[in-house]
Formats: sequence, structure tokens, C-alpha cells
Amino acid sequence: MFSKDEQVTLNTESSQIASYTEQGPWAELAAAKDITSFAQQWLNIQSSMLIGVQSALVIYRVSAVAAFDPNHSDEATDENSFVEIAHWPEQGYQQALSQDGSAELALQKSQPVIKKYQLDDSQHTFVYHLAYPIKIDQRDQGVVVFRISAEHQAKLASIMRQLQWGAVWFEVFTQKHQHQKAITSNQDLEKLTLLLAAYVDTESYQQTALMCVNRIANDLGLERVSFGFLVGQQLQLEAISNCASFDEKTNLVKAIIDSLQECSDQQASVIYPQQQDFKLTEKHQLLVEQHGSGSVLSVPIFEVDSKRVSQLNICGAMLFEHNQNDFFDAQKISYCQQTVRLIGPLLLWKKKQDRNLWQVLIDAGRNSLFNIFGFKYLKAKFILASLALVIVLAGVFETQYKVHANATVEGWLQRSIAAPQDGYIKAVNAFPGDLVDEGKVLFELDDNALQLELLKWQSEHIKLKQEYLDAFANYDKTKVGILKARIAQVEANLELVSKHISKSKVATPFAGIVVAGDLSQSMGAPVQKGDILMQIAPLDKYRVILHIDEKQIRQINLGQSGTLVLSSMPGQGLNFTVKRLTPMAEVVDGQNIFKVEAELDEAPQWLRPGMQGAGKVEIEQRSYLWIATRNFVHWFKLWFWSAKV
Repeated sequence: MFSKDEQVTLNTESSQIASYTEQGPWAELAAAKDITSFAQQWLNIQSSMLIGVQSALVIYRVSAVAAFDPNHSDEATDENSFVEIAHWPEQGYQQALSQDGSAELALQKSQPVIKKYQLDDSQHTFVYHLAYPIKIDQRDQGVVVFRISAEHQAKLASIMRQLQWGAVWFEVFTQKHQHQKAITSNQDLEKLTLLLAAYVDTESYQQTALMCVNRIANDLGLERVSFGFLVGQQLQLEAISNCASFDEKTNLVKAIIDSLQECSDQQASVIYPQQQDFKLTEKHQLLVEQHGSGSVLSVPIFEVDSKRVSQLNICGAMLFEHNQNDFFDAQKISYCQQTVRLIGPLLLWKKKQDRNLWQVLIDAGRNSLFNIFGFKYLKAKFILASLALVIVLAGVFETQYKVHANATVEGWLQRSIAAPQDGYIKAVNAFPGDLVDEGKVLFELDDNALQLELLKWQSEHIKLKQEYLDAFANYDKTKVGILKARIAQVEANLELVSKHISKSKVATPFAGIVVAGDLSQSMGAPVQKGDILMQIAPLDKYRVILHIDEKQIRQINLGQSGTLVLSSMPGQGLNFTVKRLTPMAEVVDGQNIFKVEAELDEAPQWLRPGMQGAGKVEIEQRSYLWIATRNFVHWFKLWFWSAKV
């Protein structure tokens, strides 16, 4: 135990030490709130304590600096980027200390680095650059670099040991800051939880709105808290703290509404008088200057889009006012933003739930009109408006309605060439596609048997003729009469065989083109009388056969004109006129079609029977909309009729 005198001495010394540590750099070090101010005071203390220090600096990781000061900004945003945050002395600092590479080498090797520099070759003057990494949680967060004079080389070891002890202060300060941040977060969470609980306990929207702004103002010690929601593009004030009712015509309320409108228009938080880049603060400035607020902060209120959950829509804003200048620091701004994100959408939901039926109908109509004529969904509105305009124009303007059909060109008449008698094909002189002149032999039948029969009857005729002369010389009238009859019979047979021989060569009755009948593979084949062997069509006149669908046949009438385009000549149209409607339908490719016969107004020389293409029959003037929807309307009418009970 100590005596009373010793105790008095100890107390006196303790008081002196306490008073010393609470003054100057030590007091500023203890009061530091961010890493930049802490590093500067720490460097001042270390530079004064270490022997032979000429200059010093502290380099720190950018992400670690931002953790202490959310408002800190730097061009380098990479995780491995570092920035200078403190140097000593504050005046006359030597830039060469940050450019010699000692700091980069210490961070790269994660260990202290000492570099020796010769200042004057004649006098052999030296200095030392000592770089010591700052580790927090086993990770290099920064480095401190000192410039030491050469005469204190022997003290380098003790200086290194002092830096080892001093670097621990950075870790202690970081842990203290994290602890305080956790405490603050817990306190903010507790406030928000109590605010949410109070929100649940209230019934009407007006009570809830007034309770929320009053509680937020009391929790932060604010002069005034107010908020409003957008109605279309204009903001409507909902509540002001500690004010059961308000008049929107007063200057103060107008200034509050203008500030809230300014925030919602920018869809971003606005603070005044703190400097904010690229933010309009005119209305906030007027509120502060004309109504005595020291600083104001406005935060936008967003709600989740009902159609796209990932999208947020601006719906209002909340305004915070305080008498003190620069009251809203990063921590208070963060708390206010969290409060608005939590309570803002809930207040909007509460307001919608308290509406009566008439208000619901009015709001629904207003929202519908705004969605139609407002500035939201401009791309979709432009597309729908363009589509509506196209539909209207299509219903107003008319064009020639035409019925489309597949078409085939045929000769105006087709002459079938049949076998004149039984026989065998001997020769073929024409094939399909050949142009033939009138009288040209198309094919020949074998006439050998007919020639033999002709010789037989010729011999018989000579024989009977001789007998006839002998009987006539002998004046045998009876025999002459019989032979005369037999000679006539033989001559008839001779004429018949000669006709058959002449018919064995079949010729075309007129000039034209062979459209059917390929006998090149039928040489020597037997044919019977009446068999169709070839078909010939004239070249001076053609007809067009149109295959009209049964759904459109009622629109076709005699005398209607149209245009034919053939596959072989798609660039040239041929005009035709409808001449005949076939009353019977045929099934072609699973569809019922009617054949319509049309006559070409003018037949070009290159036209040939059998050519195919597409024809269009002109019906009447109809609107573009009717033409585009006719098939759907026809199908719908048929479906609706068949579906009716």
C-alpha cells in the first residue's frame, strides 16, 4: 500500500498525464471519426515521437476509406486501388517520397521495406525511406512511409519496432468504428421496428400519416417532417408533423410542396445546403432561406410496378427539416432513406385501402386516362397509336378487290387424233410441243397386210376381167352377167383396201401444236380403231382455266375482267375476260374448286398451251381493312354458326 504522500503524488502525476493526453494531437486522435483524420493525427504523433523523421505519408486502400466515409469519392474505384490520405509535415511535404516505389514494394511483399538513397556524391550524404504495411484482419489495408536522416541509421531498428506497435492503432480504430456502426444500425433498426409497430396499430390513413411523421421527427429531433404523393404529375401534400391540418395556400406549405415536387421530378434524394453535383436545389434553397430551416433533405418514395416487379415507379417524396446547418450527415441520410423505403409504400397502400367506392372509381378513371394520355409507356402507346391509325386508314381508303386463283392456259379447242383402224404403229413424225402445218403426217400405221390384200384383189380383178372378155366373145349372156357382178364386187373391195391404205398415214387437219400424245415409246404397238393417240390445239386462240375456291365462287360473274401472270413470264400480265362458269365442283388438293373459263384479249406469239400461272379477277372497290379481314370474318361466321346450340 502507498502512503498518503505517495498517493497524492501519484494522483497528481495521473492528472498531469490525463491532461496531457486530452490536449492537442492526442485529443484530436481520440475524437477522429473517419480514417483520413485519424491517419493525419496518428502520423503527426508518430513523426513527433520518432527520431530523425524528415517527412512521412500514409497510403490507404480506397474501399477501406469509403467504409468510413460513404461520401468519399475518388477516380480509382478498383478494389486494389490505393490513395494518399495523410502526409507530414502538412507544409513543405516532399512528393518524391510517394514516387520512389517503397510503398508499392512493401504492399507487394507484405513486409517492411528500407531503401537507402545518396543525396551528394562528394559528401556521401544518405537518407533512408522506410515503408511499413498496415495490416487489419491479416490483410494489407495501407502502408506508412517515413523519410529518415542518415545520422540516425542506428535507430532504424527501434523506429521499426515503434511502427509495429503504432500500426496496431489502425486496427483498434477500425474495430471501434465497426462496433459503433453496428450499434447505430441496431438502434436504427429498433426505431424502424417501433415505427412499423405503431403503423400497424393505427386504423385510418390520416391517423397513420400524422403518427408516422410525428414519430420520425421525434426520433431524429427534426423541426418538421412532411410527405406527399403524386396525383398524375402533380404532388399532393398528405401530412406535416405536429400539424393536424394545413392550408395549401400559405407560403410555407407551398414551399414544402415545391420542394417535394422538385425531389419527385428528379427521382433522387436532394439535400441542401450541402453541395450536390447535377441536382436541382432551387426550391430547397427557397425553403431554407425564406422559412428559417437550417438544412433540408428530401427523399423520393417508390412503389413496385404492378406489371413488372423488377421496376420501381416514383409515387411521392418525404421532406426532412432541421434548424442546424449541415445536420444531415451520411449516417442520418442513410437512416432517412431506409425509413422512406420502408414506410413510404406502406402509407400509399394504406391510403388506397381507405378510399370509398366513389374515390376508387375516380382514381381508376384518372389512372386510365393518365395511362392513355400520360408520359408512361410511350413506346407501347406509340405502337398502339400507329396501329390504330393504320386500321382507320385501312378502313377509309379503298382499292380494287381481286379474287386470286391458279390458272392454266389451254387452246381454244383441242382436236383429238384417233386411230382410223386397227393396226400397228409403224412411224411417228410429231411429238408433244411440235408445231405442225396443216396436212403434215403425224404418224403411220403398218400397211403390209393391206398391201397384200390389195394385190390379192388386183389379181382377182384381172382374172375376172379375162373371163368376162371370153364370155362376151362367146355371146354367153348369162355368164357375162355373173362375171360383171363379180367384177363390181372385186372393184369395191379394191377401193376399200385402197382407202384403208391411205388412212394408215394420219395427217393434222389444221396448223397448230401437238399438246399430247407421245408415241415415241410405242413403236410397233397394236392400236384399235378409235384409240386417242394425239391431241392438237390451234395457235391463234387460247382460253384460260381458273381454279376458283368455293368460298369465292359467288363473287365471280360473266364479263368480269382480270389479269394473268405466267410462271414463264412473271413480268408481263395478260388481260382476260370471264366467259363461262362450270356449275360442278372438283376436289383438288383437298379443296373444292370450280373451273372458270376465260378468254385472253390478246395472245402473244410465245404463248403455248399448258403454261401455268396465277390469275386475278377484278371484283369491285373495297376497303383495305375489308380485304385483309375477309377470310377471318368468313371463318368466324361459319364457326359461330356451327357452335351455336
